[in-house]
Amino acid sequence: MPVGRGSSGELIDGETLLADIRAGGRLRQLLDLAVAREVDGRGVMVDPALILAVNDLAEGRGLEDVSGQDQQAAGQFRDDLVSISSGPSAWVLDFDRTDVLALVGDTATRRQLFGAVERATESVIQEFGLSSQRVSWPVTGGVTRSLLTTLRSRGADPAIVNSSDLSRWEDSTGSQVAVTTSAGDLPLLVNDDVTGGIPAPLTGATLRQRTMASAAFASMARDRDPTSEAAAVVLVSPFWSPRGDNLIARSPSPWSAPFSTPINLDAVPRDTSFRGSVPRTTPDRPIPDSLLTAAGEAFRDTILLSSASGSGQAAADARSRAIAGVLGIRWRGMRKEGTSLARAVARSVNEDLNAITVMGPSSVTLSSSEGAFPLTITNGSTEAISVGVRLSSSNPALQLADKEVVEIAAGERQTMTVDVDLRQQNATTVTAQLITPGGRAFGTTTEFNVRSSRVGAVLWITMAAAGLFVLIALIRRFRTGRSDRPAMESESDDD
Repeated sequence: MPVGRGSSGELIDGETLLADIRAGGRLRQLLDLAVAREVDGRGVMVDPALILAVNDLAEGRGLEDVSGQDQQAAGQFRDDLVSISSGPSAWVLDFDRTDVLALVGDTATRRQLFGAVERATESVIQEFGLSSQRVSWPVTGGVTRSLLTTLRSRGADPAIVNSSDLSRWEDSTGSQVAVTTSAGDLPLLVNDDVTGGIPAPLTGATLRQRTMASAAFASMARDRDPTSEAAAVVLVSPFWSPRGDNLIARSPSPWSAPFSTPINLDAVPRDTSFRGSVPRTTPDRPIPDSLLTAAGEAFRDTILLSSASGSGQAAADARSRAIAGVLGIRWRGMRKEGTSLARAVARSVNEDLNAITVMGPSSVTLSSSEGAFPLTITNGSTEAISVGVRLSSSNPALQLADKEVVEIAAGERQTMTVDVDLRQQNATTVTAQLITPGGRAFGTTTEFNVRSSRVGAVLWITMAAAGLFVLIALIRRFRTGRSDRPAMESESDDD
């Protein structure tokens, strides 16, 4: 994948990618060279990020303006690349060639980031029907024992290493060997650059020289040991363009020789007796921890969104691809830019998560010890969600049941009723927290006070007593008035 993506998914310098895949472009030439070779004598390693990028261009995405002609060229390149990447002897790299050295270790963040890479890679494999054979490609000179142990702990997929990273390896050993790690044996595909001392750039002639030299060394190993199954694999640099070398149309094949028989990647024998090793440390500087921290936050939020989403698997795949896209080796040379991009991705995912909120009244006053109040869940995201609400009280004696999971469409809101019984308590603080169907809490909490006005039996008795007192007072006043009236009338008669 020659170019990266921005925080909104746009291709960075997408014009370069278009130039590479047009007729006569560098990637188009490499693909044509691979397609022209017989299946038994070739292998292809594809970056799923490249397939995704050219698919976007074919559908008019990724750049502001993609002409119809460029869309057609991108579509043809995509179809040819998918076809060769779905057949035999096709291996799929980690999405955007992950900087594995940065993920060495057993921290939770690093395990989660491997999860993001896996999801991003597998989503493209499933979408386009690619080969299931996986391979990792660490940077030359950046391979360590702990790195190989980390790769082996993920599975038994091979890793590509340079011969300079491997002790005791010789030309006659063969291109695929196994090394022992604390997690088990890991197959390695050794890339031996037999033209490394040639000052001129790689051409068709030097590539042929390299191929024939590797084949000759493997043949010599068989001459010395008839039981040897040594075979040579020559990796062609993805930065090389065979333009002008006429390697495709030449006949007879420039790769034929009496001592060589073409085989594909899947048929390369493995030397299980090899006892070489790799260094413990490396001076290489992987992508920075600040970038990993931001990417880890983004993936944790992605997992929560995926758990809460009722129909958002495609959105979760897209987020995982965005996260995996900031973990590639390309960001080693652009550390600030990579960290800035990772933080932008984290903000974007966090904003989607925080767009799902739960709100309640600022305070609730119950007419007795029992009552109810409303809670409103707002789904401000672009996906349908399934969420519940966890309720807790500041008073440990008061237990509140979680509210059942409800489904809410994108942009919609739903109000639910919460029943509460304070019993002998006068007041408590209730906290409401959103939870996924699996019970994982997420988002911000909302708190409110719940009070009882205690209008109960005692208050009714008090009110009744007060009313009775008023009634008695009125009766006494009435009787006193009646008794005074005859006296007043007799005084009037005397007068």
